[in-house]
Amino acid sequence: MRSAPQTVPALDLTDPANFLHRIDLSGNVGRFVRIRREQLYASFLDDRAGFTDEEAALPLDRLKVRKADAAGPPRIIFHVGFCGSTHLARLIECSNTALSLREPQALTDLAIYQSALGQAGLADRHLRDLTTRVLGLLSRRWHPGTPVVIKPSNWCNNLLATLSMQDMRPLFLISSQRSFLLAILRGGQERLAFAARAAVHFGNGSTDVAEWVARALSQQASDLERIVRLAGIVHAAQIRMFQAAGAAMPNRRPRTIDFAALTDAPVETTREAAATLELDPPKADDIRRVLQRDAKNDALAFDAEARPRIDRDLERLHNLMLDRVQDWIRRTQPSP
Repeated sequence: MRSAPQTVPALDLTDPANFLHRIDLSGNVGRFVRIRREQLYASFLDDRAGFTDEEAALPLDRLKVRKADAAGPPRIIFHVGFCGSTHLARLIECSNTALSLREPQALTDLAIYQSALGQAGLADRHLRDLTTRVLGLLSRRWHPGTPVVIKPSNWCNNLLATLSMQDMRPLFLISSQRSFLLAILRGGQERLAFAARAAVHFGNGSTDVAEWVARALSQQASDLERIVRLAGIVHAAQIRMFQAAGAAMPNRRPRTIDFAALTDAPVETTREAAATLELDPPKADDIRRVLQRDAKNDALAFDAEARPRIDRDLERLHNLMLDRVQDWIRRTQPSP
């Protein structure tokens, strides 16, 4: 069993190798691990990253980046999930013009906290400030000329309403509803379970979504169709969150990119994403090289035919159910 991290009075927060890994709200501390830059190339920086180096815990009120050390507005890829976000995060850093952080656990901890507050009917007036400071710490640069891009888990989309959108550079990556539902089915039991948890998670912050979830479960359908309804709600709820976040940026309209564009025109779409995030464009040859590797496991070649082949099989098997679910989502969605 690992010992609890040592609470220290101070930590060199100008050094990005002191990486903010967890936010422990019950202990009122941020937990840091000492890392090497190459560890940040992991597909995910949540608990799957397996950080084992010595930890230190710093009180939450000391999680601050000095103005002189600030790296500019946070650059963030928000996404609906299962829409190529990990691939995009790798693509925009492929010419070493950026460093992508994929699903840092500290932000997910805040999203879980926000959901728990919503479930209890509570609010924390300090959450916006804490989230802003966490983003600032995650955005610290390892090299002056290499900006950091953060790709949170889509679990973190419930934080959008707490963020000062004008103070960041967001990109929204979406997919069609049909593509999202197929992705959930393609992932089997694990993704179906994820969809059910996500519906509850997003419903904790919205009465409309919570009531929509209740209707999905109560109205007659097979168990599978009920869960696919929940997946449809998860997709629709996130699109609404993105639209609300965009409306909060009247002076800087955020860019939304569709998964289909990333699939059909990866070089052009990656460069468009880089421009939106105010990054230098990656080289076309570097983009094509990364496209040949699996996004989550660089040791594996990317099979471009696997997903379309599986999706065609799923369409043949479930097309009528998917049509019913999409019609149900359209008919029952709450008013904006």
